[in-house]
Amino acid sequence: MSRRPIVWISVTLAIVCVIGVAVCMLPDEPVRASATEGSAAAISVTTATPQRRTLHRTLVIPGDFLPHDEATLYAKVAGYVKAIRCDIGDSVSSGQTLVELDVPELRAEIAPIEADVKQSDALLARARAEEAMRRTMFERLRGVRQKSPDLASQESLDDAAGKYEVAKADVQLALAKVEVSQANGVKIRTLVDDSILSAPISGVVTERFVDVGDLVQVATSSQKNVTPAVRISRLDLLRLRVHVPEIDVPFIAVASAVSAKIRELPGATLRATVSRIAYEIDRDTRNMIAEIDVPNVDGRLHPGMYAEVTVELEAHENALVVPAEALVAEKKKLFVFVADGNRAKKVELKTGLDDGIVVEVLNGLRGDERVILGGKGRVADGSTIAIVEGSK
Repeated sequence: MSRRPIVWISVTLAIVCVIGVAVCMLPDEPVRASATEGSAAAISVTTATPQRRTLHRTLVIPGDFLPHDEATLYAKVAGYVKAIRCDIGDSVSSGQTLVELDVPELRAEIAPIEADVKQSDALLARARAEEAMRRTMFERLRGVRQKSPDLASQESLDDAAGKYEVAKADVQLALAKVEVSQANGVKIRTLVDDSILSAPISGVVTERFVDVGDLVQVATSSQKNVTPAVRISRLDLLRLRVHVPEIDVPFIAVASAVSAKIRELPGATLRATVSRIAYEIDRDTRNMIAEIDVPNVDGRLHPGMYAEVTVELEAHENALVVPAEALVAEKKKLFVFVADGNRAKKVELKTGLDDGIVVEVLNGLRGDERVILGGKGRVADGSTIAIVEGSK
């Protein structure tokens, strides 16, 4: 065997032995000290003190503007459009004539009915005259019979009394005929008057459905697809209608504060209160209707406009709040870490309203604690902390 490999092996073993002896001779105190320092290092944190303020819970939902009042005019009698006194965009007053219908058949019935009324009046006058004569004859015969029984028989007296009763009945019959004739006259005149369509409310004509010469049919419950004449909307006061989800219904009431932003009017914010609520939840949508009356004297708003409506549901005054970023969620519970001297203390909270920025604290804090914000993710219950200067 060559001596060169043996020499190399001997040199290698000697070097390994020297390194091992050197390592064993190094002191171990610095290592232990470094480990101790790491376990006791304080975690830098920032803190904030809970505040007192009025906390609001709001609901943001879409809303639609509607006319406060709206009327669609239908004809009560059939006829041809004779004249139209309005057009789209016209302002009209209650009682103003809008459409006139030509109803010659109805007008033709007026003369015979008026003649029938005159005839009934004449028959009534005749019946009353006959009644007066029969009464006179009966009373005269009765007086004779009482004074001189031999001059007037009982049979003639009874006959006179019967004719008097018949005359009185004829008067009642004639009177009934007069009433029927007059009622027919009132009816036909009412139908003729119904050929004039007048505005039931003051507002603006927002739709016109007919032209001169069009045949307009009578609107009845049995007829479908009957064309109306015009539509009138009151626009100086609008309804802003919203649909409140079922979960928020218990918190909304008449006079609840409302603000609305309108896409077509950038920068404008309407402030009002809830005017009315439906008090009934729709079974299909599970929503309840609420309406806000919005004055519109200047005409800036129009029915059909969309609004983003914010409704105030709750307002908790003098509520104790902490920043939402301070909360730690664990197993469906909420906690915060507070500074207890130079230690972090984990505190369970019972919370209330949450506006996304701050959270109401119902139980768990007194209000004078220093709640850990920055660094809360690196601390645990009992961790050593160092509060950074400038923390609240």
